Amino acid sequence: MAIPANPTLATLAAEGLKKAGQTSPDTALATRAEGVWMEEAKNDIFFLSSKYNKKLKSLYAVSVTMCAIGKSRYAMPSNFGGDLTLTILDGNETGTAQSGTVGSITLAADEGMAEAFALGKNILITSGIGIGSMSQITAYSTTTKVASIIPNFTTAPDATSGYMVIDNYRMLIPTGDINIEALADPTLSGKPIKYSHIGSSTYGEIRLDFAPDKAYGLQMRYYVDLSLTDLSSTLMTTLYRKWRNLWIQKVKASALFELNDSEAKKEMDKYYEYVEIVINEETGGTDLGTINYEVRT
Repeated sequence: MAIPANPTLATLAAEGLKKAGQTSPDTALATRAEGVWMEEAKNDIFFLSSKYNKKLKSLYAVSVTMCAIGKSRYAMPSNFGGDLTLTILDGNETGTAQSGTVGSITLAADEGMAEAFALGKNILITSGIGIGSMSQITAYSTTTKVASIIPNFTTAPDATSGYMVIDNYRMLIPTGDINIEALADPTLSGKPIKYSHIGSSTYGEIRLDFAPDKAYGLQMRYYVDLSLTDLSSTLMTTLYRKWRNLWIQKVKASALFELNDSEAKKEMDKYYEYVEIVINEETGGTDLGTINYEVRT
């Protein structure tokens, strides 16, 4: 039996309207279902999970950017919701690829690392096509210089792509915004140790305690702000499948309110029960952004 196709925004909205008795809804109602009520559902989930201090595992994400030499300020991801960890990625095996695919990369012709060293290491694209993509080496030939990776790169690297084989990870220590002045002088060059979040009119930024002295990778593990996530995004496609009944119930209840149906309140209460179930069933982690560290020497 074939695996069922993932539901879409349109099919979920249509099903919710159908359950509200609207088998042939007019354009205005269909538009509200897809554009307004589904947005409201996203916001309900995000803000109620924040109220209960829950970090939903389905909203966990990883972002990798490259540090530029001398630059200590970096924008946070546009869908940033809560911090988990920030890690500096470093390695001595670097070069420029000869070619690549989404599932493999041909390293520099003079790359000298041994197969035993390469296996299991993460390889990060540091420049050129595919910059910021990172995956794990599962096979490596010292003859052909081809490294097979899993999972696939986001973008296939090519002969413009610089790479770094990661063999050193340093988790940076978060310090609260109020302590930003306690950071070491960010004009000094070095390997970062601490960081702080600074708010802004857009998404905010990360400030490192040292201006990086080389092009390190900067990996952020964080939780997505669902209210900032586009309804047509890949993440939402996954959530449409995982939380299918919740989306349908939201549209159903909202349509009944729109139609002044006597069952509307009961159905909306049922929707909020679904939201509570989703939040309680999701296992979250700890938001390290709320923790202040005191380092004793």
